[in-house]
Amino acid sequence: MVTIFHISDLHIVTSAKWNIMRGCILDEARKLTGEKLLVVTGDFHNFWEGGYAKAEGFLKELIAALGVEPDKDVFVVPGNHDVGSEKSIKRAFRAKDGWRTDEEAEEAWSDWNDVQTTTVKWLKEKNSAEPDYKTRVKKRLKAYTPYCDFARRLGVYPADAGLTPASAHVRTWRGRLNLLHLNTTLIADGTAKTGQRLDILTATSPDLWKDASLPALALGHNSYYDLDEQQQSALRYPFGGRGVCAYLCGDTHAEEKDANRQHLRLDYGYTDKPDQIPNVVCVKGAADDSDAFSDFGLYLHEWDEQAGYVKLRLLRWTQEQGFRSEDSGGYTMPHRSPDDTRRELERLKQKDGAPPPETPREERARALWLAGKSDEAIKLLGEAQQTTARQHIKETLLQIDILKSKGLTRETVSEIRACYEECAALAKARRVSVYVLYDYADFLWKQNDYPPAIEAARWLLDHYRRENEPEENQAKLENLLGILFKNNNQMDEAEALHREALDIRRRLAEANPAAYEPYVVQTCNNLANLLKNTNRMDEAEALYREALDIRRRLAETNPAAYEPDVAQTCNNLAALYYSTNRMDEA
Repeated sequence: MVTIFHISDLHIVTSAKWNIMRGCILDEARKLTGEKLLVVTGDFHNFWEGGYAKAEGFLKELIAALGVEPDKDVFVVPGNHDVGSEKSIKRAFRAKDGWRTDEEAEEAWSDWNDVQTTTVKWLKEKNSAEPDYKTRVKKRLKAYTPYCDFARRLGVYPADAGLTPASAHVRTWRGRLNLLHLNTTLIADGTAKTGQRLDILTATSPDLWKDASLPALALGHNSYYDLDEQQQSALRYPFGGRGVCAYLCGDTHAEEKDANRQHLRLDYGYTDKPDQIPNVVCVKGAADDSDAFSDFGLYLHEWDEQAGYVKLRLLRWTQEQGFRSEDSGGYTMPHRSPDDTRRELERLKQKDGAPPPETPREERARALWLAGKSDEAIKLLGEAQQTTARQHIKETLLQIDILKSKGLTRETVSEIRACYEECAALAKARRVSVYVLYDYADFLWKQNDYPPAIEAARWLLDHYRRENEPEENQAKLENLLGILFKNNNQMDEAEALHREALDIRRRLAEANPAAYEPYVVQTCNNLANLLKNTNRMDEAEALYREALDIRRRLAETNPAAYEPDVAQTCNNLAALYYSTNRMDEA
């Protein structure tokens, strides 16, 4: 079991109430067993104090109580309180650069005042497609100099980390979990709560992620629904495409009780079953005698890696009762073992090399897209330019993402298909980025166009077998190809592929049930449907029962994720019983 200790809003006011809560938090931390990591989602000091001494002292105690290592197990993002004040900025600049005179301090303040007024106004009014956007963001980050110094003093960012603590970046927890750090307070001015902005151009860049195969959490200070609406929409791209399983934040000092704001959708509007992830809004982490409006406490995220599920517990604190644990549901966080990940990365490195870096044209196109200028982005990517095969495929796939975000119409489907055809031809000719053929076949399947989908999938399966691709990749492709053959009324071919995929997935599930049992169930259902359609009821029943047993077991630990699948398999089995006149069982 891995426990994610999630606390927020530590603008500490020294009082008896805080002394008591502080002791309770440290006691709770000492009680935890197993592996732990600490997440703090912003606001480390009060506006009027200008320093981090109280938060720094407490967090060092908490890190010791948890028994974690700051540079490996502690993850922090800034809040709106962590934008430097006049006093703190003067002190920070003077200490950092050796200024000694008031005149020099005033000069530094004058520069920062521009960062706090002119630059904030620019970021509010402009978007990421502006040529000056990166320069303005870099300038704004100067306002977080005291916060960055504080994060480094905690030991979270060693001198050789190569990261700016206040910037958008990804850090990986012990090779098993990605954490996307988002500074959502770039335009914070102490007034408005909604319409907040972050560095969306960096946050959506694929280059941010070293290993996108791992599950991920996103961290920000503001609730997802307090961000600018255009930025909310833009974040669905990295969240959905990079395996983000939950968004952790704070700011409001209260849990989110509005059901419409407890989750965020990851679809672009063209899928039948949108994915959702929780918007986990933490309560205030430091009690204050003068604060009659906040809830106090913290969240524990208890990650069962084998089951691939995170149980959420809100520890609500009052002076009278201490901590009371409240079940707050949970979310799915599937896990690939570090060994699986290392093998896959090494294989990719040997065969296809690291992904090509983002070109200025890609960056510009993504900025236009995020600014709502999809047609301009598509036009830019469509312009002829000398490039490598892999780079061209990468740019064309970005064009496909932009087209999909516009919705699937007759016109966009035709354009998407043309883009995929171009990528597929190039991938087959050069034998690079061949994964694009899976995406192409999957797209054609959803358009009910089976013959070209079968042709693309068969070519890729032959390539996988010849190149000794990992069995899990072969099984995934065999499952898709089996569905395509069945839908094209080629039952013998479909059955053979489903059986081969099931053999592989059962074998993989013996070694790693958490990762592969859901895929065993998927293939059982597909093969059982085929057998039922060809009137082999006994074999179909056995497979439906195998699927139902697994799904019921998975639903015991993660009902939110698997109960719908239990219902689906019950329905399939009941339909089989009905068709064989076994009414009581049905």
